[in-house]
Amino acid sequence: MTTINRRALVAGAGALIPAPALSEARTHPDAELLDLGEQIKKRLPDYYKARQISHALYEQTEYATGRSRTGELSASEQWERASKESEYSAAFERANELYWPIFELAKRASTIPLRTAEGTPVKAMATLVEMDCIDILDAIPSASAWALLEIAQLGGFVAPPWMKREGRMALLP
Repeated sequence: MTTINRRALVAGAGALIPAPALSEARTHPDAELLDLGEQIKKRLPDYYKARQISHALYEQTEYATGRSRTGELSASEQWERASKESEYSAAFERANELYWPIFELAKRASTIPLRTAEGTPVKAMATLVEMDCIDILDAIPSASAWALLEIAQLGGFVAPPWMKREGRMALLP
C-alpha cells in the first residue's frame, strides 16, 4: 500500500496545472485603463507648457491689436498679421498638435468599463478632456467640473498650472 505525504500531493497537483498558468502574473482589472492614464499623464505637462505659451502670445497679440472683430475686415486682417508676427498662430497649432493625442487617449479610456476605484481618476480626467474643458476649467462655475479635476488629482494627474481656484485647489498638492 502506498502512502501519500503532503509534498507528493502538492507536486502531483502542480503537474495538473499547465506551466504557463503558474508563471502568468495576474493583471490588474483596470490595467488597460490605468495604462491609458499613465500615457495621458506623460503628455499633459508638454501640452500645458505649449498652452501657456500660446495663451501668452494671444495676450500679446490682443494687446497689440485689440480684440479680433470678425465683422470688421481691417481689424481681422490686422489680427491675422499680428498673430503671425507674434507667432501666436504657430504656438496655437503646436498646442493643438499636443492636445489631440491626449484627446484620443481620453476617448479610448471612456470606452473601457471601470472595474476598480483605482481607475476612477483616469475616468475623471478623460471626461474633462473629452468635454474639452481642461483649458477653461477656471472659467467654468460648475462645481462638478472642479470635482472631476480633484478626483483626477487623486490619481496623480497634475492640474493645469494656470488654475487658481482658491479653497478647492489648495486641498490637493
